[in-house]
Amino acid sequence: MAANTAHWFPDDPVFIRLLAASARYPESEAIVHEKDGREKTYPELLSDIVHTRDLLREQLSGFDQQGILRDHQVYIAVVSCSVYEFIIAFFAVRAIGGISVILPSGIRPDEASLMLKVRPACILAGSGSSDTAAAICSIIKNENKSHDLFLIKISSGARPLGEAIQLKINYALKIDSKRPGAVLFTSGTSGPPKGVVLPRASFHFGGNPAEPGSATLGYKGVHWWTGCRKALEPMLSGKKLYHIGETASAQEILEALRTYHVTTVGFVPGVLHDMKEYILANPPVESWSSCFKGLSAIYCGGATFEQSKFQFWIELTGLPFYIVYGANELGGRAIGGVSDKEGLIGRAVSDTIVKLSEEDHGEILAKSPRMLLGYFGDDELTKAAFDNEGYYKTGDLAELRDGQYWFRGRASSDYIRFRQLRISILAVESSLMKLPYISEACVLAVPHREARQLCGAVVRFQKGSFTEPGALTALARIRADLAGSLAPFMLPTVLTVLREGQQLPRTHSDKIMKRNVLRDCLGVTEWFSAETMAPGVEFWGSDLPQVDEAGAKLWDRGGMQASS
Repeated sequence: MAANTAHWFPDDPVFIRLLAASARYPESEAIVHEKDGREKTYPELLSDIVHTRDLLREQLSGFDQQGILRDHQVYIAVVSCSVYEFIIAFFAVRAIGGISVILPSGIRPDEASLMLKVRPACILAGSGSSDTAAAICSIIKNENKSHDLFLIKISSGARPLGEAIQLKINYALKIDSKRPGAVLFTSGTSGPPKGVVLPRASFHFGGNPAEPGSATLGYKGVHWWTGCRKALEPMLSGKKLYHIGETASAQEILEALRTYHVTTVGFVPGVLHDMKEYILANPPVESWSSCFKGLSAIYCGGATFEQSKFQFWIELTGLPFYIVYGANELGGRAIGGVSDKEGLIGRAVSDTIVKLSEEDHGEILAKSPRMLLGYFGDDELTKAAFDNEGYYKTGDLAELRDGQYWFRGRASSDYIRFRQLRISILAVESSLMKLPYISEACVLAVPHREARQLCGAVVRFQKGSFTEPGALTALARIRADLAGSLAPFMLPTVLTVLREGQQLPRTHSDKIMKRNVLRDCLGVTEWFSAETMAPGVEFWGSDLPQVDEAGAKLWDRGGMQASS
């Protein structure tokens, strides 16, 4: 690179914060630490961003005189096994006004072809993903001979820029923050993953510069919101990033918390559950509290949390428990707050307007400058996602009490339709988790030809804590123990118990894949039948309650009038 030159970045809060953070941070100290031992400094990161940006400018067309893409809809797919290479690619694409389409690192080429509904201009590939990227290019070319798709390798070993080469902000060069910035994909628990198109404003993140010595822990894929934020935000605040891989176990996360001086980390309920189980299996329990001494709070997002788990983590760490409600479509957090009660998710964050469809209850509707612009290549789905005032329809239910929101489940998938009645999955799961002999529970709707759906449960017993009294089976014991807290129609009628070492299938974002649970744990692919039950499955088939004897209230009928 020529000496005595300057590289200009657009007037963008992201690049202003990136350059400011790099100026504060010690040049020789690594800012990124990866599981494979790779460590990278800010000078190396910035040089790789510039090199990758320049590669894009050399091989793509349609730039204005300042090196920004004229077309606001230029998609550039990104696939990499390395979080460092992802960071480089994201900032390089952003610097030219492009849109990063962030693919899962372990994606199969045929899956990528289906997800890329709008064909990208090129694919940026990490060092360990070149073969995958080449296969994706080949499939797309075969499908559309006129589409000249090619791959560009992400620069990840450029020498740091010399002192004579300056990185500056061009304050005359602005890119609209409402312009599309990236595409992240949903978890796919309720169908094929949807591409969520987010504006550039989604990635401003905000916040103050990190205190010296601050560090965060990453352990999730960057193709969903939390993993993406945990990779990018530390670069803007000057916070050291330790990334221990997308498949890190509870033990590996705990060891990383103990080894590194981690000051911020985000959890999801599944990870906290697994860590709790590991801690309980490796006493003394109190010895594990040292892992959390650098944190100011336990941050948890992604779902509601059982009361017993609140108590465990608050007692172990002595820290407040902060619940975060958000989604890819919301550009991150929309509601949050300190909570020690099941279902309490807090208040709307400062830049987000939240309302409920029925004023003090109903579907959560949200609007913010960070929320999705639409779904990738799907105009009909985009139109259906918003109400007539432009609020995103989350599909989640909540109540508003004393200025705070209480989560009440999904409008569709968190209810079981048993005959004409409606069973709250959250209520059944919560009751199961209160039983002293159950450590994990998944409740789901089991398709049934006569009753429409049955209440199915997959549970894990605490080691050595469950004994069958007399002739009672596991299902009979559980139904007897729940009879005092649930109406008869809400009691599980299909049950299986997880074997030791058997895990519930989950997505990268730690959401349970209930369709897979139905198939793998209950043996149901279409309709449940007592005649073809899988081994180990119990069915309470002799006494399914009718509507009139089920102990249901009027509202359990889901708003439907009883027939006359």
